[in-house]
Amino acid sequence: MCGICGVRRFDGGPVEEGVLRAMRDAMTHRGPDDEGLYLSAGVGLGHRRLSVIDLTTGHQPMFNEDGTVCIVFNGEIYNHLDVRTEMQRLGHRYATRSDTESIVHAYEEDGSACVQRLNGMFAFAIWDARDHTLFLARDRTGMKPLYYWVDSDKFIFASEIKSVLEYPGVPRQLDMDGLNLYLALQYVPAPWTLFRGVRKLPPGCFLVCRADGQVKVEKYWDVAYGGGDDHGEAHYVEGIRERVWRAVERRLVSDVPLGAFLSGGVDSSIVVGLMSRIMDYPVDTYVVGFDLGEYSPKFNVDREHAGLAARHFGTNQHEVVISQADRIADVLPNLVRQLDEPISNPTAIAVYFVSCLARQTVKVVLSGDGADELFGGYHRYVYDRMVSQYEAIPAPLREGVMRPLVLGLPFPRQVKQLVRRTSLGPTPARYLAWWTTFTLEDRMQLLSPALSEQVGDDALEGLVMSCLNNVPSRSFQDKLAYTDLKLWIADQSNMVVDKMSMLASLEARSPFQDYELVEFAGSIPFKYKVRGHGMKVLLKRAFQDLLPTEVVMRSKHGFQSPGSYWLRNDLRELVLDVLSRERVRRDGLFNPDYVERIMTRHLNSEEYNLNKVWALLTFQLWYDVYFDGGGA
Repeated sequence: MCGICGVRRFDGGPVEEGVLRAMRDAMTHRGPDDEGLYLSAGVGLGHRRLSVIDLTTGHQPMFNEDGTVCIVFNGEIYNHLDVRTEMQRLGHRYATRSDTESIVHAYEEDGSACVQRLNGMFAFAIWDARDHTLFLARDRTGMKPLYYWVDSDKFIFASEIKSVLEYPGVPRQLDMDGLNLYLALQYVPAPWTLFRGVRKLPPGCFLVCRADGQVKVEKYWDVAYGGGDDHGEAHYVEGIRERVWRAVERRLVSDVPLGAFLSGGVDSSIVVGLMSRIMDYPVDTYVVGFDLGEYSPKFNVDREHAGLAARHFGTNQHEVVISQADRIADVLPNLVRQLDEPISNPTAIAVYFVSCLARQTVKVVLSGDGADELFGGYHRYVYDRMVSQYEAIPAPLREGVMRPLVLGLPFPRQVKQLVRRTSLGPTPARYLAWWTTFTLEDRMQLLSPALSEQVGDDALEGLVMSCLNNVPSRSFQDKLAYTDLKLWIADQSNMVVDKMSMLASLEARSPFQDYELVEFAGSIPFKYKVRGHGMKVLLKRAFQDLLPTEVVMRSKHGFQSPGSYWLRNDLRELVLDVLSRERVRRDGLFNPDYVERIMTRHLNSEEYNLNKVWALLTFQLWYDVYFDGGGA
């Protein structure tokens, strides 16, 4: 795993070496083992390396045989030996054992289509001196980040925004579309960021920057959710088992020790169980827990089940328990800085601590991330299915009798919400009803008068609609899962794991995001994934002989961190300071009255405003670092 950066000057002038070094070394944590630079007329590439494969000859930047094609690469190509065999058959000579070199030769053969050969997680940039073209690509599900900034004179890219900001003249200006997206979703999906002019390359896309300054982004991969033939449950169970096994096996390729994150849930337990069958020595597993006094049992369910799974598979279990002694109020600002832009997820703290634990003994871990979106593992998929079932009731009965009855009688709040969602239809509003933190009305109250005129959902609704329209299935649950894959997984879940693990100089691999598995899962009719209130039905059946019964039968819990507890205890003083009326008024972005109201009501346990308060806290900490602090 690595950090990459680069500059392309359209006038052909020299790239200043000192600037390129500063960009590269802003990401030393991503690659503490090695460093490299490439400078030529009009172009400069930088690389920081965490050595995992080919420890001795894998130095980057790396070149083809005659030095006309140069690459900087972040990631792992799991099928690189197959690509290598094919490239050698075509006459290419290898100078290293590195997976990086196979990308170079594949590019020589196929140009931009080289990405179709690659199975892995990656973000890379190739300088082609033959036609003065810069080629960038990001993996299919967005496991590795890639940011860029362009004006009339130059193109700048890097694995992290803080590296882009090291280039003199790149402005630090707040992007209002990005702010609207963040407040609604608690993260900023590609191509936006919270910095005006800085963009993310979307997952499954490549970018071509030509000598004349033309920059073009193209999609090279997508997945079809639903809409195909029904092959029956047995076919899908066998297909899942075969592809998950193969995905785990691929991700065990390493020249350094590796282990796994283990939560005790179905997904991570499957990964660890398969590792224990494939590897010829005990797996090192890592779990996080919380010391919260009387609240500890509620938030240590994962820790308990992880212990059960570890004993079942005979792993070497390692635990870290986060307590008041860890002073997360001192840790959190640095984690927010590392995220580059705010991602409002308390689990980032836990991911960082467990990553630091793992890095003490290994350089690489496998995780269970991505399975829920593929196999129906969230409660919202169950509830949205109930919405579809309610919609199937004849309209006169539904609207004339049942709807007034449910809304008029003391049914649970959740039931009333489901009924109201039937009026939304297959629209962005229905998707966002499951996700939105600050609604449009909330933002009108939250943002200051100077910014309230810029409140809007055009970018958000357009982005979601483009995802919904890409799903041929008539099932809205397929549309929901596909949109989660494209937005949530790529730019929330994956970015938390990437940024927190890389801050600890640890590489994290996700077998469930193997693109062949993703494509197969997308072809499975939703009716097989969720039954009644049962989630991930097929995945559990596929591995019922591998997993402990307690893991298969446990109710959905999810990887949770005690966010509310932290806000009301360990982080209370930080919250009161960062979200104080004085600080909020000084920055001029938010309405101090609104912020104070939702903050104090949550801290005093009068309302449950965890998502809103955490989103504002994270944003303000980020703003202090990148704007008020004047530097990253």
